[in-house]
Amino acid sequence: MEVSTRKPKISSTGTGIDRLSSLPDDVLHNILSSLLIFDVVQLSVLSKRWRYVWTTMPYLHFDIDQFYSQRIKQYCDFVIAGRFKDFINWVLISQGETNKLVQFLLCFDTMFDKVANLRWINHVTIRRNVQQLVLKFCLSETFELPYCLVTSQSLQVLKLHLSGNVLKLPNFVGFHQLKFLHLEQVELSDEHLISRVVLESRNFDLKRV
Repeated sequence: MEVSTRKPKISSTGTGIDRLSSLPDDVLHNILSSLLIFDVVQLSVLSKRWRYVWTTMPYLHFDIDQFYSQRIKQYCDFVIAGRFKDFINWVLISQGETNKLVQFLLCFDTMFDKVANLRWINHVTIRRNVQQLVLKFCLSETFELPYCLVTSQSLQVLKLHLSGNVLKLPNFVGFHQLKFLHLEQVELSDEHLISRVVLESRNFDLKRV
């Protein structure tokens, strides 16, 4: 019996991409919220409707390990780290400052300099009013929590994974809008200070791993 090798014809009036493309931006954003921003940018080639969806994406996920080790099967080096840093800068500049951020996730290693890290944190906190901030990195030095995070009026969730590095908190009570603080592989420079912050700022939950 001869088996046909012809591919099934897809109707131009199918309900796949057309139905998805017709969804409102906020619905598309929610659908894409679990993806790395690089994948979201790549979807812009699908159609004119998708071309600018990523520029209003309120979920920005940058993970250098997932991208390079899993996608292109190459270990990160200083050249790749530099390109990834340029990509982060390009996305933030392209999006502008008018769109608020629901979540900003940033994962990198020691090849990223502290200055760039602080610049991104300040940008998404002060100019983009981020609500959820997830930071996973290893700086091989004490990480002093930026002033903008403690005084932020938009930040509700803060998750820090510092690969065993020391976290230094400011010596004043802040986190007025924070509801959840997650610390993983974090050494505290002052255990008593975090206890005082928790006691005096009872509007958020603390989880240490």
